[in-house]
Amino acid sequence: MIHVPNQHTPHPTLPKPSCGGAERMNVAYVKVKEVSNIISGYAFKSNMFNNEQKGMPIIRIRDISKDYSKTYTEESYREEFIVRKGDFLIGMDGEFNLFKWSGPDALLNQRVCKIIPNKKVNSKYLLYFLPKELKIIEDVTPFVTVKHLSVKKIQQIKIPLPPLAIQQKIAEALDKADAIRRRNKQMLEKYDQLIYSQYLNWFGKENFLFDHWKEVEIKNLAENKKGSMRTGPFGSDLLHSEFVDEGIAVLGIDNAVENTFNWKGRRFITLEKFEKLKRYRVFPNDVIITIMGTTGRSAVIPENIPLAINTKHLAAITLNKKIANPYFVAYSIHSNPYILEQIKQRTRGAIMDGLNLTIIKELKVKLPPIELQNHFAKTIEEIEVLKIKVQQERTASENLFQSLLQKAFKGELFEQTTVAHEI
Repeated sequence: MIHVPNQHTPHPTLPKPSCGGAERMNVAYVKVKEVSNIISGYAFKSNMFNNEQKGMPIIRIRDISKDYSKTYTEESYREEFIVRKGDFLIGMDGEFNLFKWSGPDALLNQRVCKIIPNKKVNSKYLLYFLPKELKIIEDVTPFVTVKHLSVKKIQQIKIPLPPLAIQQKIAEALDKADAIRRRNKQMLEKYDQLIYSQYLNWFGKENFLFDHWKEVEIKNLAENKKGSMRTGPFGSDLLHSEFVDEGIAVLGIDNAVENTFNWKGRRFITLEKFEKLKRYRVFPNDVIITIMGTTGRSAVIPENIPLAINTKHLAAITLNKKIANPYFVAYSIHSNPYILEQIKQRTRGAIMDGLNLTIIKELKVKLPPIELQNHFAKTIEEIEVLKIKVQQERTASENLFQSLLQKAFKGELFEQTTVAHEI
């Protein structure tokens, strides 16, 4: 029997809409630079970085959403470049995301900036507003290898600025909606933690049979036929301009990025084009792995997959089902500590994160009995059924939050006495 977290925690109730007819206010718009100070990180000397946890932690672009991985040994720092718990940071390369720092005091390295609201604006009000605007800038920013954001771009963002009391009411209403979606997110994380703990218990060193299992390379788990491990078409073989509105499905990073198969944006090619690319076809129960962009994510192709191929951003494996369960293999690739360390070692020193078919083929894993693998797959299936309901609730709560956010910031602001109810 699987013990799962309690999923029936009641949601907080938002204030009901008021029936009053408050007059709409004329709200001024100001630039972000008028209500905040934005500090761009400093180009600290790379030869002073170390992995020995000596000196001051340093926040690089790759560390912004998690924890620092290096420290800086120089003793003197300018106060403006110190990041403290609760500070808000914006990544300025790749994806322009806003994060709240939760680690210890650290140094602000280049390509990361810190935003400090002033007394003219409620800090939560400003910080609820910024992510959508940053996404708009990201979507229209051209790039060759990576997109770059400038402090000037952030400073020029315009924000509606009602009186502080109304800003606070708006922030409080959004806090309540945000609490709902965060609760659903936390529930999903608990289910994922449950799967991970089961995986370690059954396939980790805690299993007394672990040392008796044979270590094999991933390539030895594939079907013994040509093309059982493959990547998608490269270069002119498949151009973006060749996608059509309907036809044969084309799978990409978005279908596996959450470590489970999801339909996101749909892409199609014609049947005629498929005939030229059918060697890249994916089949039910294939394992797909992201090898560009967000790398190392993996998922299993569902049984009901329509005719489809994968892009160059994915590797696909057709497994020998007699010795390897697809769900065991997919989960091992994205979560097995031993495999993750192998990937880290093989890609160390690369300019950009990336995997290739050679690396994947040579990854080593302990191979437990197929019966135990199948049992693990069954466990995943049972937990995924429970996750579907929570995911539906999460989607609803996300829609609620976005609806409130949109109403709050498109100028539909009311008198202080009714704003919390109108939102």
